[in-house]
Amino acid sequence: VYLRSNPWSTGDGFLAATGIGAAVTPAMATFYGHSLPAPPVSFGPKEFMEMTQRYGPAAVAINLDGRRFTDESAGTGEERLNQAVVLQRDATAIYIVDAEIADAPLQYGQRARISIERVRSRGGPAIERQTLEELCEALESWGVAGGRALVTLREYNQAIAGGQPDQLDPPRRGNRFPLAKPPFSAVMVRPGVTFTTGGLEVDTELRVLRRSSSMSTLPLVIAEHSEVKFSPIPNLYAAGCDVGNVSNVGYLGGLATALATGRRAGRGAAACARAGDTVVGA
Repeated sequence: VYLRSNPWSTGDGFLAATGIGAAVTPAMATFYGHSLPAPPVSFGPKEFMEMTQRYGPAAVAINLDGRRFTDESAGTGEERLNQAVVLQRDATAIYIVDAEIADAPLQYGQRARISIERVRSRGGPAIERQTLEELCEALESWGVAGGRALVTLREYNQAIAGGQPDQLDPPRRGNRFPLAKPPFSAVMVRPGVTFTTGGLEVDTELRVLRRSSSMSTLPLVIAEHSEVKFSPIPNLYAAGCDVGNVSNVGYLGGLATALATGRRAGRGAAACARAGDTVVGA
């Protein structure tokens, strides 16, 4: 899985806070990010945007076993799809589109064909064929079960054409685009993590809450999260992606969250400093 962020986003603040007893939110396994081409293509941090494969929610995504594994269209962007790709073998998926999808102005007006050509120009895993049969046969060179992939794509097209995408397993609830117009393109991708969406438990003043102030240690194991009582850790504030319970499984916005939480946490920290207290920020 790629770190689609700055190289020093290693969770040190989060680990330091939990090390002294900070509580964490649900949805710790979720994150926001976008897919990037799988090796052997290489690119640097300044190329994250141009190498991002944003068209996943409009594509058909299959794993190395040749099967769909999630509703590609779920979520507000690509975050739900990326979270599903992480759980696949080798954290790898193949995005497949036809010519019509490739040339459509999708999210932010970007066309999939441009992103695919950038991968191909770098010698990355991108192929194009005139038929789905030829495409699936070529996928076998990537270790994909080509025969199973062809069955998957045919079943997908049949469900879309018959107006029964909810009968697919998993269903396709949005972006009900068939793979019908040649040429057909496939790109092998891996997910990129920009920031995690679970994080530290805070109150409305962005004070980090202590997990050990519950009724006892037992409810931390068996109680619902809402039943556990927390209290602030003195002079410890958190902001940005170290704060949980903002986006959770979906995506609300990273920069907006950082600005809003940072401003409030900063005000609280400044008040503590004026009072002569030692302030720690996560």
